[in-house]
Amino acid sequence: MEFGVCIPNKIDETGIAAYAENLGYSHAWITDTQMIYSDCWATLALVAQQTRTIKVGPGVAIAPTRLAPVTANAIATINYKLVATQSRERVSLSVTLRG
Repeated sequence: MEFGVCIPNKIDETGIAAYAENLGYSHAWITDTQMIYSDCWATLALVAQQTRTIKVGPGVAIAPTRLAPVTANAIATINYKLVATQSRERVSLSVTLRG
């Protein structure tokens, strides 16, 4: 059985994901709260850099407020970096049409 944790999108609290990884969680989802907290893609990049095995992604990316190519590029960039440095894919993407 796998367990995940949803982490508030605060760029200064990215260490929560490493703590969850050490506890055995398999997934860490970052909330996409545009204009309220940090940018979820910046936070995800830091989380990916600070962890080794936990799968990361936005809890649910809010599609109507970003252009689709921007979202695709953001998640692909994080995935590319993880594959290049760790030889594994650890990202997931969930999208909603409502905010």
